[in-house]
Amino acid sequence: MPCSLRPLLCTLASLLCLSGCITVYQPLSGLHRPIAVDVGEANLAGVAVTLRCLPGESLSRSEAGALCRKV
Repeated sequence: MPCSLRPLLCTLASLLCLSGCITVYQPLSGLHRPIAVDVGEANLAGVAVTLRCLPGESLSRSEAGALCRKV
């Protein structure tokens, strides 16, 4: 490839790559603001939660069952 075409091809390739949509995520500002928590209020009241404690390398079947009962 002639040296004179290389900069042109690099420029075109850059423009093609930059023409797409880019999603930018903002920092989670809620993690940085202190909030007051009412400890008398029930956690997750009225919310259906499915919890599965699966045994594996770090938990035996009985330990996984005990963990699920306590949570």
